[in-house]
Amino acid sequence: MAWSSEVIDELEIRKDDSVAFIKNFARSISLADLPITVYPTSLAFDVAGLKESFYGEDRKVRLVRKW
Repeated sequence: MAWSSEVIDELEIRKDDSVAFIKNFARSISLADLPITVYPTSLAFDVAGLKESFYGEDRKVRLVRKW
């Protein structure tokens, strides 16, 4: 955690080409802000979050099977 915070701080200070690449490489963006010509090509799931939702102490989701 400390290492990642140091890297983020370093990127905010530096002004070279690598900073521009990193800032545009992996950042969250609203789907509404994407140009109309862009189509998603992958989907990611937060498996740990799903597991916690289904099986954690504060379950928020449950699976129901209809017979």
